[in-house]
Amino acid sequence: MLKSITYLVLFTILSGWFSTLCAQTDLKGYVKDQATGLPIAYCSIAIKNNHTGTISNEEGEFILSMNNTDTLLFSCIGYKKQKTSAASFIKNSVIKLIPNVNTISEVTVTADNSFLYDIMENCRKRLLLSKDKTSKVYFVLESEIEKQPVELLESYYNGTVNNSSIKDLRFKNGRVGVAPRDSGFFLNLNTSKAIAYISLLNNNGFFPVIPFQLSKAKLKKEYNLTLKSLYTTNSTIYHITYSAVQKNGSHFDGEVWVDKNNYELVKIILTVSDAQTHPFTPIFPKSKIEKVDLEISKSYKTEQASNTLEHINFSYTLKYSTSKSVRMIDPETPKEVTTKCLMYFYDYDHLFFIPHFEYNNLIDDYRKISLLSYNDDFWKDNKGLIYSEKMRNGIRYFKTNGFLINYKGKINSGTKIFETNNIIWNKDLRISVKKNIIKDDTLKKYEFNNQPFLSSLYNLKSQIFFDVNTINDTIRHYSVSVFDVYETFYHLPEESYTNCFINIYFDLCEIERRKMEEKLSNTKLTIPQIDLIYTEASNNLHESEKKYLKEVQMGKNTLKLKAWNQYVYEQLNIDNFKIFNITN
Repeated sequence: MLKSITYLVLFTILSGWFSTLCAQTDLKGYVKDQATGLPIAYCSIAIKNNHTGTISNEEGEFILSMNNTDTLLFSCIGYKKQKTSAASFIKNSVIKLIPNVNTISEVTVTADNSFLYDIMENCRKRLLLSKDKTSKVYFVLESEIEKQPVELLESYYNGTVNNSSIKDLRFKNGRVGVAPRDSGFFLNLNTSKAIAYISLLNNNGFFPVIPFQLSKAKLKKEYNLTLKSLYTTNSTIYHITYSAVQKNGSHFDGEVWVDKNNYELVKIILTVSDAQTHPFTPIFPKSKIEKVDLEISKSYKTEQASNTLEHINFSYTLKYSTSKSVRMIDPETPKEVTTKCLMYFYDYDHLFFIPHFEYNNLIDDYRKISLLSYNDDFWKDNKGLIYSEKMRNGIRYFKTNGFLINYKGKINSGTKIFETNNIIWNKDLRISVKKNIIKDDTLKKYEFNNQPFLSSLYNLKSQIFFDVNTINDTIRHYSVSVFDVYETFYHLPEESYTNCFINIYFDLCEIERRKMEEKLSNTKLTIPQIDLIYTEASNNLHESEKKYLKEVQMGKNTLKLKAWNQYVYEQLNIDNFKIFNITN
């Protein structure tokens, strides 16, 4: 007996040691300034000879999945690059970076600094050659009014980007925390889109002028350039400051870092006070944005011998006021709203599976988030930044004083903010027509006697929400039946059969979803095979709904409606005729 116990303990120890040596582990670390001990925000952390990596959050904290045999690379503008083994990192998770010693002694400075304009012009030409790439994108936004949290938004996308601009963002998933302020909510509805409007090369009218948007001749007229420093420790990076000649809010001031060997852009900072042009518009006509200050930075990392956009910081302060007729922020005094955003680009060419779900892509991120149901598989495996203590405090604040939308245990709570959240199918939930959406003044114009125009007075839409996520090499899918409240309307008189008619329609979606799930029970399916099964289910649903609507004639054909009711009963054990007291 003693020998068996000894063997078991020895096996457990060896097994654990082997696992630690070879298996990937999520490890937390901190990046700090060696001289000051202060945290370094948005430092790039990569694994050598591997495309994976991350950046530190605003408190210098990060988490990264690594093996014991990996080597970690740390790089940040203003600091010497540093590397450490994962084994050493496990023993000491605090990495202290050494500030760079800067000098301009090696540079011959001319009286008019003409060489700086040459550098900017060559960098502009380099940006013009930048090719589009695809990546995963993480976006986080935090807003405060007088240091009180009012908003926290996280979203994930697939992005198409180059070093100058963002070409496209395709929404994957997101979640929101909000809290009221002065009897109303302050929401940044389209900030991710605003960031996508930033183009270093083309002035599209949404932002002040950026130096790279100007030819060399115009740049000399409109900007003063100064060489701030040249990093000399194994570095070839020029640090240049630029200042607009006209200080009227029409041009950005800022700083730029350019590699003098290949004129690649390493980082750019854009700042402006009281911007003449900006992408913000108040929701309500009698509201007013009185002043906007902007600070934007774009940072790049070297990947496969070329620079790649890594993250964008987007911060703004605006003064916002409303009239007394608008219950949104105390109208007596303009409120100063401070918003900080980060957009992080990672896993280039390894993209998300974008959920199958139809909606108008022009709607804002808030609306997109409110359309979804909580997907636990996705949020368990997200690769965004580790939450800072400030963000954690904010979530606790919203949970107590506001709403959390699309958080675990908080599925689409906060519905008071949105008029039309979608309905997830549930056998215990039956839909009913709301009488207050029927417009009497419209109905008086028509006679409801099987006229062709009736089809234009109602629209029903349901669909299967379908998502796929890969977690630790395991493919997992997620589906729910959704009644699309945003696209559905019913402007006909409510009859005794109306609610039965609508609910059977929704039940058909759940039937096809269950048939699909049965086919997906084979765990060896590939993503293309899974996608094909979804497409077949979606097509089958479309044909079933089309046939149903044609046969039952909005429920008037009771005989056909009864036949479809029997079909639903056989598939779902739900008798809508009995629930809604429909007689023969």
